[in-house]
Amino acid sequence: MKKTKRRKKKLQFLRAGRDLSKLEFEIIEFVWRWKVVPSSLVQAFLMKSKTDWQAYKIIRKLKLDGILEEIPKGKIVNHRLLCVTELGFDIYLADRDHIDKFRFRVHAPAHDYLATALQLSCLPDLTDERFKVFSEQEIQTLPANALPLVFHDAVNFTYFQGTSFSHVPDGITSFGGKKNVCDIAYEVEINLKPDSRYQSMGSFYRNNGENKNKVSLVVILIRTEWVGRKIYTVFENQVTTEKLPPVCHVMIDDFIKNGPEAKIFAGTYIGESLRKAHENIWQDHGKAEANVRQYTDWSSFFPKRKSPVKSKTSLNTQDSALGLTPPPSLDGK
Repeated sequence: MKKTKRRKKKLQFLRAGRDLSKLEFEIIEFVWRWKVVPSSLVQAFLMKSKTDWQAYKIIRKLKLDGILEEIPKGKIVNHRLLCVTELGFDIYLADRDHIDKFRFRVHAPAHDYLATALQLSCLPDLTDERFKVFSEQEIQTLPANALPLVFHDAVNFTYFQGTSFSHVPDGITSFGGKKNVCDIAYEVEINLKPDSRYQSMGSFYRNNGENKNKVSLVVILIRTEWVGRKIYTVFENQVTTEKLPPVCHVMIDDFIKNGPEAKIFAGTYIGESLRKAHENIWQDHGKAEANVRQYTDWSSFFPKRKSPVKSKTSLNTQDSALGLTPPPSLDGK
């Protein structure tokens, strides 16, 4: 009850100041769904018709309102990232009553963004309704009956309502109908974790436990070969008759540089690009024209460009009233 009162109070305070536009609501939803994203990626997916300066003003206004905030650049992800604040999450929830768990805080921005970039860089043709894209945020919060088939009971297609799964992938892209499904799962492993973590991961993909629906491909982004070898060893040492689905290992440095053209250095499809591996698995499951769509240039994922400089005299009346001044960089560099 206290949370409900808190949300209503904050929303009323915001709405007393101004109404959000449809585009601003879409930005909030996009940022919440993918946890952390650079402003350049928000612009690439939602504001292609806007100039850099127009996109910057829209995003900065959301930051000034306390709806979005920036996370400083790190060692692996060398640019700033946007995430929703508690107020931003409250606004997102205002039109949704199907969220099971309240999640919005970011604890590992580098890991979360690499997972986002990995999944968004290998998107299918989203006009094909047989494709569904689930971020890790959605897997953790949506009701069970909205999740991919890998989380369902294969015998009678009932759902595991309220079940705490042994492992949650960092994202799943699903293709096909209910009985002809192709789920591609994504994992990001920056640092070496305890064996128990990889045992749970292996058991989940072997489907020992809650379900009998194997994913068709597991793509694991790793920082070093040692991490990859450790994961492989734990998987191989598991005593079970269930087989793993195809697993691909891709190096983080190669991925940051080349995106979907990064090479698979170990596992299934070794030597092939990420893009080709996706296209192969979709073709195997009946997609005639299985092409990875490039919805934006790779530079939008890991931006290095500077924003255009705009003089103070060219600011319009609204910008001046808000105290907005030209930014040194689109992503805070």
